[in-house]
This record gives sequence, structure tokens and C-alpha cells, in this order.
Amino acid sequence: MNTNATTLVNLGETIALPAGRYIDLPTGCGWCGQGQGMAAQWAVRNDNGKYSVGPGRWAVGSTDGSHKMTVENWVVAHVRVGDLTLTIATME
Repeated sequence: MNTNATTLVNLGETIALPAGRYIDLPTGCGWCGQGQGMAAQWAVRNDNGKYSVGPGRWAVGSTDGSHKMTVENWVVAHVRVGDLTLTIATME
């Protein structure tokens, strides 16, 4: 069990995952996706600089454009509580 895991909760069908640490550098870039190859699904950064995603396993990565790179893996799921849908994301 990862005792340093980060958990995010949102009321609704999606949740905003934070972008990687290098994305805001002048030569930095980032991505958020799930799956591989032609079946990969990519998320788009919203106006707040985060990735809005639904359920699944998501990898959020960034690079400084040179040698440094980070990748964080998130598991996102829906939980129903009465008539409400909570979206919960846990970093692995």
C-alpha cells in the first residue's frame, strides 16, 4: 500500500488531474492519456491548466524539453452515493 498516495474527489462525471511539474517551463511540454498505440485516448488541458478526465487509468507526464521527465499514474473511478456521482482519483 502506498502511504504517500494522493486522492482527489469531485462531484460530477469528471475530475481535474494536475499537470506535470515541467509543463510550465519555456521548453516544457506535457500529456495525459490512457491506453497505447492507435487505441490511446488523450485528455486536453482545461483553462486552469489541468486535465479533465473520466474513469480509467491515466498517465500524466511532462518533460523539461531536455533530460528531465516525470510520469504520474492515476486511477479514476465513479462512486454513486444516492443520486450523486462522485469521481475519485488516486495516484498510484
